[in-house]
Amino acid sequence: MTETTKPFYPPIARAAHVEGVVVMLVTFKLNGEADKIDVVNGPKMLQTAASNYVQGWRANEFTGPRTCPIAITFHLLREKDQAVPGFVRTDVQHVTLNSPTPPVLFSYSYSSQGSN
Repeated sequence: MTETTKPFYPPIARAAHVEGVVVMLVTFKLNGEADKIDVVNGPKMLQTAASNYVQGWRANEFTGPRTCPIAITFHLLREKDQAVPGFVRTDVQHVTLNSPTPPVLFSYSYSSQGSN
């Protein structure tokens, strides 16, 4: 399996603290190119990034087209996870993208208008 695209964690999903697993059924042509990608399940904000990443995969040539389940996990790292690599391929069909959790910013405005 080779990859011609790089995985990325969508910035809007990171900012919204969205994480999860996108499961797809990917049909590969005889020459190994991804032909059809059907998203089976996963957070909507992550589906396009997962599909775009898998579209760039090239499987080994084979004697016939085949459909494979592919799972891409999007995970936001916590402070204790800082030693975890940003990209982990556990096997041919499972990839985890780890991204630092963005800080939560609070905006608080207080106006004191006393009545004397």
